[in-house]
Amino acid sequence: MRLRRIGLKQANLLDDPTILKVGVNIDSAVQKTIAPTIITRKHLRDKSGELYRGIAVFKPDNKPLFVFLPNAIEESIWLPAYKLLNTVKGGLDNRPGVIGENMRLERRRKSGEVGKFKAVPLGVMKTIKGKAGTLGPYRSEKPKPNGTHCERTAWTLQKPQVWLGVNEFVRKVDEVYRDEPALREHYAIQKKYIDTVSEDWKITGTNFTTMYVLKDHATAIHLDDFDEDDTFGVMASLGNPDDPWQGNEIVWPKYRFGCDYRPGDVLLGDVHEFHGNLPLTHGTRVSCIFFVRQKMHRCPD
Repeated sequence: MRLRRIGLKQANLLDDPTILKVGVNIDSAVQKTIAPTIITRKHLRDKSGELYRGIAVFKPDNKPLFVFLPNAIEESIWLPAYKLLNTVKGGLDNRPGVIGENMRLERRRKSGEVGKFKAVPLGVMKTIKGKAGTLGPYRSEKPKPNGTHCERTAWTLQKPQVWLGVNEFVRKVDEVYRDEPALREHYAIQKKYIDTVSEDWKITGTNFTTMYVLKDHATAIHLDDFDEDDTFGVMASLGNPDDPWQGNEIVWPKYRFGCDYRPGDVLLGDVHEFHGNLPLTHGTRVSCIFFVRQKMHRCPD
């Protein structure tokens, strides 16, 4: 089957600086302004009745915005991964941009002295239902005291059964990316970089170094600026097959397009463009983002 192609026109793009910036939450008012078209599995069949294997949305410059590949992963692979990743318990305070605008504020000590680091206020964090965690190797620009730049994440070290248990799922996602003709050039560029990274600092047998897991949170508009340049965002969503979630679709506001990708689907998107999520209105959604962390080639052999 063919890949359905949708080309976007420059005249239809959103040009609103009050929305196209980091930290804007896509509430009902913002959503009304964006008025996004949400691609779902229903769009796999066009008006003529032809059934497509997936959908590719292209920007006006003919570069891909995202490629939606439904039913690419068997339930026997994604369901065990969901049960493990649904246990994520970390906070989102290390990514204030996905919480809201200007969320990183100065932290004051009990003495009243201003600390060295900024952080999301604890009062704000207590109101946030979402959880997050990172698996695999990671490189920090500002390591903790007595830490190093390159380490396995805390979740990886503390819960090795989770990391080992999702490896088949991660490799399958990479396989889907590798085998997609529409993104063959992007995969090759990413592989050229990943080949410069030591085996100790990447997810073996894949084109990724790291996996980010986000549960039940509608991200504010943001850029994935910790990813290596010229790499593509690779995403999969997981949830309870007996109680499907509602809402939480990913949206690229400038292009007024988004996607509702479900368990078993893979979404390949340009995460260096502004994107965010609509509100989650029901159920549990575990979003998985597979990426290449910046400067991982600097990690020692």
